Amino acid sequence: MKYLAFILLVLSLAVNPTRTYSWDADAAKFYPLAVGNKWVYAYYYTMWDSTYFGGYRISQIVSDTVIAGHKYFRFSSSISPCNDYIFERIDSASMNVYRRSASTGAEQLLDSLLSRINNTYFGKRNCMAMPNIPVRCQDTNTITLLGIQRRTKMLIADGAIFTSYRFAENIGMCGLFGSEGNSWSNNLTGCVLNGTVYGDTNTLTGISQIGNEVPSRFSLSQNYPNPFNPVTNFGFRIADFGMVRLTVFEAIGREVEVLVNQQLQPGTYEVSWDASAYPSGVYYYRLEAGKFTETKKMVLIK
Repeated sequence: MKYLAFILLVLSLAVNPTRTYSWDADAAKFYPLAVGNKWVYAYYYTMWDSTYFGGYRISQIVSDTVIAGHKYFRFSSSISPCNDYIFERIDSASMNVYRRSASTGAEQLLDSLLSRINNTYFGKRNCMAMPNIPVRCQDTNTITLLGIQRRTKMLIADGAIFTSYRFAENIGMCGLFGSEGNSWSNNLTGCVLNGTVYGDTNTLTGISQIGNEVPSRFSLSQNYPNPFNPVTNFGFRIADFGMVRLTVFEAIGREVEVLVNQQLQPGTYEVSWDASAYPSGVYYYRLEAGKFTETKKMVLIK
């Protein structure tokens, strides 16, 4: 009887093993998620054998929140064809990236950060209404990106609008490529990660330093034009070197854009905001630099 009990115990452990999971810091390097992080991509598309530049597209993390026990990061992105996807998280057990629909609460697998060459899973980086498709890790090459050799992962989504995309360590998504009749690509030009700027800072933040004379005080100017549709400009003066944060809020107080989140030298600056993705209404923008804080009102009319 003792022998039988022992066999049953072993079988029960085999059927219901106790697993211990831990955060894989190395895998997490391929998708660094933190509030304020921002990525800028140059968009190109091909029509009738000619390639055209379609402007710059921005993806940024504007806030984080806890939903159903999971910590999500809220993205504001102009590279996704579906604005329904705005919350993303990395699962600590599987190191999979998931998105949560803001309207339905449904969660969808996007990426597997632990993917190795020829590993396949079913996921998607498109709208919730579209079906899952097989995604395969094609290569894990090391490439030079923003002046540094970095490990990468190239994922191929067979049959999807998004044909392929590449992640780079300590950067995140560095390329997004597709073919739907005509081909297109989003190529990373720069990013801000944890307050550090990498790559082309002019296209990245839209910041123009219009004067390097040290101002006597911090200040934030009224945006112009105001009212506006859809682009407006903000001017501000920085009196001391340090972290500067310029953000846009809805009238109810919800943050919708982080325009600047980096260290700046003393000087006079100007930054633009394209509100094409936002509805008409009253918005506020706030400048924070050291102990200085100022908020102003603006109106978007479409």
